[in-house]
Amino acid sequence: MSRFQFKNFTIHQSRSALKVGTDSMLLGASIKSSSPKHGLDIGAGTGVLSLMVAQNHPGILIDAIEIDPNSYEDLTENVLFSDFKNQIQTIHKDFFSCQFIKKFDLIFSNPPFYDDGLKFDQNVIYHSKHTVNFSINNFFLKSKELLEVNGNLWIIVPFDKTKSWVDTAIQNSLSLVKQIIIEAKPGKKVRSILVFSFDENQIMNISNFVVRDSKGYYTQEYHLLTNEFHNKIPLR
Repeated sequence: MSRFQFKNFTIHQSRSALKVGTDSMLLGASIKSSSPKHGLDIGAGTGVLSLMVAQNHPGILIDAIEIDPNSYEDLTENVLFSDFKNQIQTIHKDFFSCQFIKKFDLIFSNPPFYDDGLKFDQNVIYHSKHTVNFSINNFFLKSKELLEVNGNLWIIVPFDKTKSWVDTAIQNSLSLVKQIIIEAKPGKKVRSILVFSFDENQIMNISNFVVRDSKGYYTQEYHLLTNEFHNKIPLR
């Protein structure tokens, strides 16, 4: 699918190897922050997360950084032709080597997370979604440096990798304050949305979210979460 139509913007994705999927839909719709001023989208891809966050937070200014040239072309086009173009600045650089002149009170990312699995030599999908050129420790180290004292970092990772991500965050002085356990169907845990902050005294909130019911239909909670962004998913 070369185009994904949302209610308030369009995602063109013909050049990007990674298309809009359930992960980005869930993370983008879940991100909620109290009047954030500056946001950072790490590995912005087509820009779907930046656009969703901009829609939900009218006052935010977002830096969307993407290293892949093809994804960056889709990103800049999607932002330019959206109603949120004045809220989003696109950056074509490597996140780990980029020098930022400010800190951010909201950082979010759908990061590379497959430590192993099928490898495709020099394939864009592989390098986008696998950790061959990606260090989880460096991800948190750099994010920590850029996060405001009262800011939050939101990510989505595979459920079975949750512990390693959380442990690495803790090693970098970040505390887990929220976990949303994503179930593809009841009882099938597939992803974790994780929220980190510097506040080690904050009580952690854990909840479960089911995408589809036992019959394979999208749940009412999924419809309620994503309704502000699209409404083309049939209830039955």
